[in-house]
Amino acid sequence: MGPQIIRRKLTTMNNSTQNKMTITCPSCNASYEIPEQNVPETKFAAKCKKCGKKFVIDHHLQEQKIPEQKTLSPKSEIEPEKNQIENQEEQISKILEAYPGLAEFSQEKFALSEVLSPSPDGNYLNSKNNFKVKILKAVHNILGSILTNNEKVMRVGRGTAYYPSEIPYANGIMTLFYNYYAIVCTNKKILLFNVNFQLNRPTRHIFQIHYESIKKIKRGIFFNSLIFCLKDGSYRNFTTVKRFLSKELQYFINAKKDSQTVNPEYSMKTLENLCPSCFTPLTSNHINCPQCNIMFKEPRQALLKSLVMPGWGSLYLGHTGLGIIESTGAALLWALLIFLFVNNMKEGLIAGIIILLFYNSIDSLLSYSLARKGYIPTE
Repeated sequence: MGPQIIRRKLTTMNNSTQNKMTITCPSCNASYEIPEQNVPETKFAAKCKKCGKKFVIDHHLQEQKIPEQKTLSPKSEIEPEKNQIENQEEQISKILEAYPGLAEFSQEKFALSEVLSPSPDGNYLNSKNNFKVKILKAVHNILGSILTNNEKVMRVGRGTAYYPSEIPYANGIMTLFYNYYAIVCTNKKILLFNVNFQLNRPTRHIFQIHYESIKKIKRGIFFNSLIFCLKDGSYRNFTTVKRFLSKELQYFINAKKDSQTVNPEYSMKTLENLCPSCFTPLTSNHINCPQCNIMFKEPRQALLKSLVMPGWGSLYLGHTGLGIIESTGAALLWALLIFLFVNNMKEGLIAGIIILLFYNSIDSLLSYSLARKGYIPTE
């Protein structure tokens, strides 16, 4: 495209001579006549009313060349993209060489070059990546069913969900073994998977948090926590997060929440339960999933069972180890009561009965709290 020309001419109007400048748009050739005294002495930009394009005008030049917009040659347009693709393919090749088991992971759903980081020497086989790969393998199968179109896993971590209500219970510390979660950040949302202590499979609850609903995220005093402060005033606290992971996740989540276009549908949502069968987002107090109709275990049933026999409620919820320990404690208390009754030790018997009732009450409240964490299918 050749240079565009702006020409100046002399016109006569209403019996008076007046210098005017005729300006021609270089894009659509539309012409405009402007009194010269209204044209600034310095260069200025004008906008064509017809096509909306902008161009530069210099009052002092008889002929002003409008600089052409530089267009990238096909080669210069493609070259950066080509280099980026080749670099990513090289990274994937190194990752699969270090972890051959990841070859079965779909590259459309797992951005492995984003999740895994090389050591300073460029080696991907390191302790940090070993832990990340372990997390990925634990939730790989279930993730394939949850991720939507154009959704990719970008970061992973693991933490222990903190429930203050469980701490006062005598066996509250033991429930920590049931509170491990894989934290998976995709390009669209955060997924939280309840996993077992060995970190080799998902267990019960699945949650999601939308980036738009996060007000801020903190790492705690010792930088080994992730505290999600949501816009509705609630929060979710995960402890025992490895420091390098808490740093990575905080940086990534902050960047995502700040770059998201605010969606009113998500901005004020709290932590959402997902149906463990069909992964439909659910509100609280569902007896069954409205999408797939699978039945859920009820918190009230867990409470009543543990009130009758400590440990029964935990067994009902699938917490086998916890249920056995609670049942053993109850059996020891019953053995003590029988001993006191046989030996006619009335004062000790009354104290034993009070302890047993207290134990049953505490255990039933704990079972109720465990049941309210999320949805557990009856099947």
